[in-house]
Amino acid sequence: MKSAHRKFEADFLDALARKPERMNADDASSDLRQKHQDGGKWVGPLVRSLAADGLIRAVGADRSRRAARNGGLLTAWAVNAAVLAEVVRRRDAIRASLEAQEKVRPATQLTLPGFGSID
Repeated sequence: MKSAHRKFEADFLDALARKPERMNADDASSDLRQKHQDGGKWVGPLVRSLAADGLIRAVGADRSRRAARNGGLLTAWAVNAAVLAEVVRRRDAIRASLEAQEKVRPATQLTLPGFGSID
């Protein structure tokens, strides 16, 4: 899974932890003016996988506030109360993984004498 997708998943789980009674995918976005990477076709399956895992349940529908969605319908989700701790644990694990990847990236850069750095 791409790191941008993993970051969105962590942001989605973070939004769920902040608003466990009702939230949607827009609540996980820091900038609603930006389009999702790759057109966002991966957002629905990612969120549905959380539902399939029993972490969230659909509680209704909301209109999107994202300009690119033109007010289209979004599923509103709530955390299954018994698994809120698992939501937080999963979010923290994703964030730790992303931070570890960021720390490794600079070390993978090679510098050859006379050629500069190679990524």
